[in-house]
Amino acid sequence: MFVWLGSTQMTDLKSAALTIQNGHLCLLSGPSFITITARQVYDYVFNSASIIDEKYSVDNTSIPHLSYSKFPIDLNAKITSGSHQVSLSIFGLETDWILDEGKVEEIIDHAIIDDVWYPLDPYALAEIKKILLSNDIPKLGPISLSSYLNLKTDSRFDEYFTDDVTADEIANSVPEDVEARLEVAFKGKLFDYQASGLKWLLTLANENIGGVLADEMGLGKTIQAIALILAKPVPQKGISLIVARATLLENWRREIVKFTEGLSVLVHHGPNRVGNYRILLRNDIIITSYDIVVRDNSMFKMIHWDIIIADEAQDIKNPEAGRTKAIKALTKGAGFSVTGTPVENRLLDLWSLFDFSLPDYLGSKTEFNSLYQDNLDSARQLEPKVKPFILHRKVEDVMQSLPGKIIIPQYIQMDSQTAQMYENIRGNAQGQFAKNSNFTILIKLRQLCCHPLLLTELPKEMIAYSNKYQRLLEIVEEIVWNEEKCIIFSSFTKMLDIITSDIARRFEIYTNKVDGTVSDKKERLEIIDEFTAISGAAVLTLNPTAAGVGLNITAANHVVHYNPEWNPAKEDQASARAYRIGQKRPVTIHRLLYVDTVEEVIDERLDRKRTLAQNTTIGVEGSDDELRDIVRALKCSPVT
Repeated sequence: MFVWLGSTQMTDLKSAALTIQNGHLCLLSGPSFITITARQVYDYVFNSASIIDEKYSVDNTSIPHLSYSKFPIDLNAKITSGSHQVSLSIFGLETDWILDEGKVEEIIDHAIIDDVWYPLDPYALAEIKKILLSNDIPKLGPISLSSYLNLKTDSRFDEYFTDDVTADEIANSVPEDVEARLEVAFKGKLFDYQASGLKWLLTLANENIGGVLADEMGLGKTIQAIALILAKPVPQKGISLIVARATLLENWRREIVKFTEGLSVLVHHGPNRVGNYRILLRNDIIITSYDIVVRDNSMFKMIHWDIIIADEAQDIKNPEAGRTKAIKALTKGAGFSVTGTPVENRLLDLWSLFDFSLPDYLGSKTEFNSLYQDNLDSARQLEPKVKPFILHRKVEDVMQSLPGKIIIPQYIQMDSQTAQMYENIRGNAQGQFAKNSNFTILIKLRQLCCHPLLLTELPKEMIAYSNKYQRLLEIVEEIVWNEEKCIIFSSFTKMLDIITSDIARRFEIYTNKVDGTVSDKKERLEIIDEFTAISGAAVLTLNPTAAGVGLNITAANHVVHYNPEWNPAKEDQASARAYRIGQKRPVTIHRLLYVDTVEEVIDERLDRKRTLAQNTTIGVEGSDDELRDIVRALKCSPVT
């Protein structure tokens, strides 16, 4: 055993011998090991002082090969991750000495390395111990993520600690039964990188810690977030909140229904939404928009949310915006910011995301602005602090896991004014389903689904009035941010004109179009060559009939079908422009669809035709099959 002895305890001269015990120098007196400090050893060896006091007669011949250094070992503390845990140790800089277990208060202030005794830097050791104890970390070795987070927020962390923990390593510390829980309730298959992302999310959520899921577009951020809610252990699981843009609420609902079983989901939106928070508590997941979080903030604050997912979280990058303040006011276990563009214009964007997901981790806004300017040096300084809590995978990083094309349907709710316009047009066809004139009405409904501008005049400032067009702009914005290329298909020439001119003006990038007005094959190829030669972001708009054959546009790794086509072969041929031979990256295909409209009927029709492998041109000759689809389409109404 180790005992502390002071001079007041000594009554008789006692014999003692220097000895090494557990890698430290100590005195052996009778049956007792007596700990001695580095200062006492130093004075004894180099200043001929008594090792404890004059009551001891010390024999040092038992360790004749030990030599002594006057120079202390510089110290640092280190946090690593492995074997399903985050661990803390203290190590000597430029030495092999490391201490990875034991109580902090009992750390001995010297070490023996290769038969050489060294003192440890007393100031650094004292500061490290002070930091650990002030953050309620009494032992070296495994520590919780909460303790790790507390350490990372300590202002002295960077001076005395090194940190090798990354988001991927945090993912490795998740309980091993996650897959078993998912197999029971998750109706889908995660790619390896998505399973790793889920483990990272779950590891943080289990300790009520949040983070930023910042995977590139097309890598399945939505499915990882859904799997997180599903995989949370039952004893910890509570009601979760998903906050998204109004255009994506229905898409979230459909994805949850598609991939989960046994979860009750409520979309809280629109004039008929509930006003009693107890009704919300009857569900597992609530889906709502940022605007509704502002309007119903007092009700949302009555609930302790298990998990809050902030989708398209760049919408809360402005810390002064009402929506940002509203979502940050909610009580939660863990909050995750989901965005493909974590830093759009300034580093403060990232601070605002972390202020939601990890409040106080990056300090106050004033403190953050004083520490980090909008330059590369500040970004490099910030990177090691945020890297464990931000997961950002690029397509090129996980290409081996991806199929050649990734199809992402985007189900969008029509706004009330456009929905009423749709209903007025649809009403003209009631009772006339057998007449050929109804196909003309169907065309008008399809045009309205593209944009009201195709049927009516609107001021230029109203161009983003359409929910679908707004979603297109959001997709293009992320593509431009990643400096990638996109081709956009629409069968309506006026829609192509609107997209081409507005995107060029709005994003100041190369934009061109290939439609029926470009009939010369050489001219079409010249446009594609120009598009391919652009360094950085570019957009090409195309009519699927005019550009659906004979063209390879492999410079683009994103395809947007702005409106669905009656003929699945036409849509498939158009998509194939981008993922033909020569394409080196997976192609993400976005399909924009208004729910409860003719577009949803067309989408179901396409699925049916593909299933039956009837990839022939579909006309309007009045066949029973054709007529049934027209009737169904004219019965759909977005007005609730």
